[in-house]
Amino acid sequence: MLIGVYSSHQPSAVLPKERLDALLDEASKQGVELIFFDDAGIELTSGSIRGRKRVSAHWSEEGNYPLPKSVIAINPLPVSQQSEQARKLAQLVPFSSHVINGKYDMYQKMLKSTDLASLIMPTHVITGMDTVLHFLREYPHAIIKPDLGRQGHSIVGIKSVSEGSYTWQERAEVTSCSTKELEQRLIHLLAQGVMLIQPYQHIRTKKDEPFDFRVHVQRDGEGLWRVTHVYPRIGAPGSLISNLSGGGRTVPLDVFFQEEYPEQHPFLGLYLKQLGLNIAEHLDSFYPFDLDELGIDLVIDRSRRTWFYEANTSPQTRFHERERAAHTIAYALYLARQSSSLQLQNNYSSNKSESTEKYVIGMLAPVHLEQSFAEACNAVAKLYNAEFYYFHPKNVKMEQQMIIGRVFEDGVWVKKPCPLPDVVYDRFKRRGIIEYEVLYDSLSDIPFTHELEGGSLSKERVYDWLSQHPLLADTVIPYMSVEDAPFMLEFTDKHGKIVIKPAVGSHGKSIIIIQKREQDYELFDQQFLHYLSRIEFEAFLQMFCNQGYVAQRHVDSSSSEGFPFHLRTHMMRDGDGNWAVVFIQPFISLSSARQVTNHQGTLRLASKWEWFLSSQYGEALHMEMDRKLKAYALKAADYLSECLGKQCHEIALDIGVDSDRSLWLFEANFNQIGNTFHGFEAARFAIPFALHLAKNKKNRANAAALPEEIFNS
Repeated sequence: MLIGVYSSHQPSAVLPKERLDALLDEASKQGVELIFFDDAGIELTSGSIRGRKRVSAHWSEEGNYPLPKSVIAINPLPVSQQSEQARKLAQLVPFSSHVINGKYDMYQKMLKSTDLASLIMPTHVITGMDTVLHFLREYPHAIIKPDLGRQGHSIVGIKSVSEGSYTWQERAEVTSCSTKELEQRLIHLLAQGVMLIQPYQHIRTKKDEPFDFRVHVQRDGEGLWRVTHVYPRIGAPGSLISNLSGGGRTVPLDVFFQEEYPEQHPFLGLYLKQLGLNIAEHLDSFYPFDLDELGIDLVIDRSRRTWFYEANTSPQTRFHERERAAHTIAYALYLARQSSSLQLQNNYSSNKSESTEKYVIGMLAPVHLEQSFAEACNAVAKLYNAEFYYFHPKNVKMEQQMIIGRVFEDGVWVKKPCPLPDVVYDRFKRRGIIEYEVLYDSLSDIPFTHELEGGSLSKERVYDWLSQHPLLADTVIPYMSVEDAPFMLEFTDKHGKIVIKPAVGSHGKSIIIIQKREQDYELFDQQFLHYLSRIEFEAFLQMFCNQGYVAQRHVDSSSSEGFPFHLRTHMMRDGDGNWAVVFIQPFISLSSARQVTNHQGTLRLASKWEWFLSSQYGEALHMEMDRKLKAYALKAADYLSECLGKQCHEIALDIGVDSDRSLWLFEANFNQIGNTFHGFEAARFAIPFALHLAKNKKNRANAAALPEEIFNS
């Protein structure tokens, strides 16, 4: 079987000799022919590859070969940096290797796991000298490292010795510097790219050598994660880092454990292996492709707490090239065989579906999709005589014109080849994000229920839009961008009680409630109360200026019992494409002190809307409050969807109600919208709207196919 080895420049020149020899030997053992090629060798018009083979100890002349069955990418590039030829080839032939995001993005992904979040130490992106000084007040000894760095380059240790005096360490060299000198060095460092700052972990051997553990995991010949090798990386005494490329060394794992962890050494090896596999599974779930290997760096401190440093694709493996090559070739073979097998299954599925005219709805879904909601969508689709399946981005196989989807059969979700859908119900909502650009491009001929860019929309933009509408402007809470401390002081003094929150996203986090008192200002950060003088408060505001925050007058939206609440009004388009109120969900904080009802630290209650109407307003459905809220929500959804200018099938409005029963818009959400407790209600609207889009496309196609004389007659 022919397998490609690709790099943007000739891979035979890029690969270290030991790795190249190991790949060639392993390919021979597994009955594989390797063709080495670069961008210049991709000739898609002729459906061939121009490259070289290694015969015995010699390289052949360049020749033309058929497209390989799969490709091993050496030092893969981000999609944005790939050549057009490489991107097109990747749509025809499965590539085994892909690049992932920087360290900071990886930390954010790890924090989303309940089991792995504790491995991440506090990390900030450095925006300037203020970030570093503020961090050093809490952690006097810190590490600065590049977000996209490798092999220990540009890693610096900084330590606050006394007021205005610091030490700066690069590798084993330590120098002293003043605040001004520190700032100059920092400017030079930031010119190299995005830098992160973390607390320094004093984790060293008994000989004062820094160390960590590299857990190298790879996919095997069955596509499953396996541990290839675990080994300690030990730096020189007095040095800052333990990377082998910086002069470090390694020893057998058991020898290291017996020396450094004599009581726990029989168990630590198994622990690191399992942890490495867990991390690989978790990180892999966030990408639209299957990762093939990761070099995961972990460390265990003297209190036996484990910390995660980073994970790299295409890790260095100078001491175990043979073991690595065995998995690399086996996984490339697995991809090739899977691709061929899926093509045969797809041909069978296509022949079966030719006799039916049912519309097919494919739900593009995140990894952690609520199964009950998927089942609700499947049930509603059946009521409309439509087929339904859901799929993750990495399961789109455009080279075979098919998708590996989950189909509900006999009460369970079964993974099987599915035809391309007539419409995509997009619950994933990552359009415009670089990792998923190829995915959305490849499905661009299919209508999507959601066409907005991924991520959260700025709250200020939404407030600005609504402020321009004659009937909706009165529901916009007075607001201003946090850009100037004196203006913010005036804003606080004028309104007495305000809220500062991130202008983009938040999910209830980083929200501060501020109240002006006679002699000072009270600040509540959802955990602690702080009291600041006017001078201290102005200095506090200065820290938030131009950091992406917005301030609003505080609206007291509280129940008659004194509990804060907001009303989640969930809007969706129906089977005719019109906006409708799907449900209204009151969320109530069970603590009168916690006024942010969607904060993770708030114990909140979700009530039924009719119960809330009865207890709070003495009304029932279809009476004044219910009519007013629904009329407002319909008008806001219509107007906001016009402002967005792109297809959007659901909007969630978070609305407060003050003691005068006036409505106030807290936030409008367009992307990551949940439907907790109301999955079936949401499915009753989502599926008919998806079918509405599919039918519209079919009608347009039919109209375009009619002879021109029909329109002229």
